[in-house]
Amino acid sequence: MEPAQPDAAPEWAVDFCVADADTTARTAAARGGRVLVAPHDTDIGGMLAPMAEFESDLIRARTKEAMAIAKAEGRLKGKQPRLSVLQRKRLLADYDSGAYSSAELMEISGPVPIGHVRHPRPRSH
Repeated sequence: MEPAQPDAAPEWAVDFCVADADTTARTAAARGGRVLVAPHDTDIGGMLAPMAEFESDLIRARTKEAMAIAKAEGRLKGKQPRLSVLQRKRLLADYDSGAYSSAELMEISGPVPIGHVRHPRPRSH
């Protein structure tokens, strides 16, 4: 497409999806049409990107709306602690007893926030 001149009237560009772009362009020219841009294949990713972006916006909006409804109904309470109160008490009691090291407690309970286990101490045997 040629660059627009400053005093030129506005133009529209229309894309068509056809089975055979070359034949369609020749047919259009034979019937008096003007082909401004030579027929070419369009990357499918370029065609799908706007649809994917729109779908992403819809998902984001629906999620935000659902979270607002859940919060209003008292079903959304924020991030919950990884350990229950009982699990945390047991973990600290086991650690304070000296029977287990920090590494052993992590093997038993899985990874926990660093604040749940006090500073490591040397293991005595």
